[in-house]
Amino acid sequence: MLTPASLLLKVCYCVALIVAVSPSLIAALVSARNVMGGLAPIVALLGLGPAISIGVVAVRLYAVIRHPHTLDAYVSGQLHSLRRLGIWGMVVGPIVSIGILVAGVTYARQDQDAPGLVMFVSSVYAFYSSSIAFAGCALFELSRLFGFEARMREDRRRAVAAVARAR
Repeated sequence: MLTPASLLLKVCYCVALIVAVSPSLIAALVSARNVMGGLAPIVALLGLGPAISIGVVAVRLYAVIRHPHTLDAYVSGQLHSLRRLGIWGMVVGPIVSIGILVAGVTYARQDQDAPGLVMFVSSVYAFYSSSIAFAGCALFELSRLFGFEARMREDRRRAVAAVARAR
């Protein structure tokens, strides 16, 4: 059965993609700034990793926003649990990442002794928690892939049976 994607699911998917990729892009910008000084944006954008990440995420976000049935899937049986787990990861990952960063900024403003250390630790934890969003997107996409594969096998089986009956 085709399961349509709601607007809330599309928003969660887009936010999870942005949160999953943003720490690596920020790290690339910061490391390029530390190495090259004022040429940081140019060096970071010329790097292959950030450019590929930006391109893949931009194309996927465009597809989800532009085409209304991009995230629809044939989900049945055990794929419901995989899909729910992926959606859970896409919801929890951004909330945890953003919450950790907000808490780090708030605490860094209060702690005058070592605000840089507090921001470093909170950004490391936000980076690790963003992997929850990435894993959620991957599980969600796997549930869609397995659903379409099962549907294709079923359609192929029906076509072979129809050809066999026609002979």
